[in-house]
Amino acid sequence: MKPALSVIIPCRNASAFVRDAINSAKHQTRCDIEIIVIDDGSTDDTVTVIRTELKDGPPVRLIEQAPQGVSSARNAGVAAAQAPLIGFLDADDTWHPEMVDRHLRAMAQNPSIDLSFSGYQQLQINGSDSYMYRPQNSAYRFDRLMQRNLLHTSGVVMRTATFLELGGFDTTLELAEDYDLWLRVAERGPSAIWGVPEVLSQYRSHSAQATRDWRQMHACWKVVTARVEARHPQAWSQIKTQAWLNQLEYVASLAHSNGDYKDTRNLMASAWKLAGLKMLRDSNTRVMTVLALASLLPPRGQRSVGLMLQGLRRLRLALKPPAHR
Repeated sequence: MKPALSVIIPCRNASAFVRDAINSAKHQTRCDIEIIVIDDGSTDDTVTVIRTELKDGPPVRLIEQAPQGVSSARNAGVAAAQAPLIGFLDADDTWHPEMVDRHLRAMAQNPSIDLSFSGYQQLQINGSDSYMYRPQNSAYRFDRLMQRNLLHTSGVVMRTATFLELGGFDTTLELAEDYDLWLRVAERGPSAIWGVPEVLSQYRSHSAQATRDWRQMHACWKVVTARVEARHPQAWSQIKTQAWLNQLEYVASLAHSNGDYKDTRNLMASAWKLAGLKMLRDSNTRVMTVLALASLLPPRGQRSVGLMLQGLRRLRLALKPPAHR
């Protein structure tokens, strides 16, 4: 039978994680799926690990290619897909067992949806949680997406036909290639992107991630938003300040994670120059402002501030409703 959904897993030198990713796709409550793993020129034993997972459970196909980048790998996976829907799962992430079922239900209930996305839990390499995001059960409109990208790639399910019609991921972008595609999807209409209000994937944070390179991330974001401005100059002018403020907070958080404290302070100083006290309206920006200032303290003071913020975050999580129905 033709699968209902094709899982696209790109990987390069991901032997430490890819088995978990594949197994999380295998152990879905829906079995009418196929799993396509694209190895993008690994030099470790990633391919050997993948081959051990080809035998049991839903079909797993392995595509091997010379290193061309994650966008090329994902595009190759979609080109080989047989299902009308595709789900993206990065090799260092995992899916909740009901990920496929929840998204298939959402897409079936509203044929006008081109893309559905669910929430995620960010995990540190030691397994401790650090962040959780759950979207609202509503459309994620283009004007909102221009301001901030809240779609995590491993939480996205998309119609294969839409992906092919839009030309897939832009292989010229080193980073922010996902954001570029989501924006092009959102341009299709006010209900093209829909939020599934559950936490259905886990995002593993580690030092080898390409997204930790905040300078490259920022440079690619500017390329993507320059394209948006060219296509929608009036709409961009209305949200430009907020979009820049959100982006500065985000890259400051990446810089802080890397221990680049001077850059963290400079980025938040740029946010202050841009918006003044208005920058403190957003909770994420308030946290980054505190962390930027705390980076001037001795190590003990920084740890104290970090523990305080961690305690507040855990309190907020404890007060939230359950992540799943």
